[in-house]
Amino acid sequence: MKISERNTALNFLYEDMTPYHFRLSEDIEHSELGYKQKFGLSIVREWPKMKPLFNKKVRYISQPFFNAYEKAVDKLGKVLDNEPVEESGTFVSTRDGGGTNTIFYSIRSEGKDKDFRLWGIILFFGKDPHKEKPSLDVFVQRIPGGTKEYLAENCIRTGTTGISVFADIFTLLLFIKYCEIETRVIEGKSKAHHVGQKYVNETKQRVEVLDSTWFTTIIKSEGFTVGAETGGFFRMQPYGPGFSQKKLIWVMPFEKEGYTRKAKILTQA
Repeated sequence: MKISERNTALNFLYEDMTPYHFRLSEDIEHSELGYKQKFGLSIVREWPKMKPLFNKKVRYISQPFFNAYEKAVDKLGKVLDNEPVEESGTFVSTRDGGGTNTIFYSIRSEGKDKDFRLWGIILFFGKDPHKEKPSLDVFVQRIPGGTKEYLAENCIRTGTTGISVFADIFTLLLFIKYCEIETRVIEGKSKAHHVGQKYVNETKQRVEVLDSTWFTTIIKSEGFTVGAETGGFFRMQPYGPGFSQKKLIWVMPFEKEGYTRKAKILTQA
């Protein structure tokens, strides 16, 4: 996997942004040019304030891990939706049909159940390596009093909403926080191997590669084609001194003998 300025939007983290550096994906309402110009200029104007947040950490999500996560997100949400989060940074992932998504995010939550509140901002830049400019496909900002959003036409047609974007990134952040993650840091202008994959980082940015062998193996073997009552489930497991810490585990279905068998955490060979 090559991570470069040509196939991502990571250069926005260390270069000035202008309206000529990106394009707006067509929205389903085909907004007027004047609105798009104002919206694009507002992103450029606010970018210097947002950039330090997104620059805190840059993480690449491997394709097998991301595919497994998407398959399990419904079950994960039931376990993680009451956990707090306050994080900012950038994700990079590959996208269907080639190219990448560069996801800039800053999210904070507090409260539980009916008192749960979520704030922040998320921007998805899609990058086709055959096109000069990245496209802004998603912009969502949650603030007290409402939500501001701009969604590409293909996102809206597939049922994506501003709330669903926040929910997906929120759950992903918590999953990374609580599950067994295998990481490898690749400094700018360097290369490395991780979980059998070669990575070349051609950007100036330090990138942390994320993977989780046990998780992708569980998803592959279980398939999640059956209900939670027969197909196993995720659980937050207390551990550590005084059981003060928590980690995410997978619990296998109940056996006839009346016990549960936990998924084995696989280690990299």
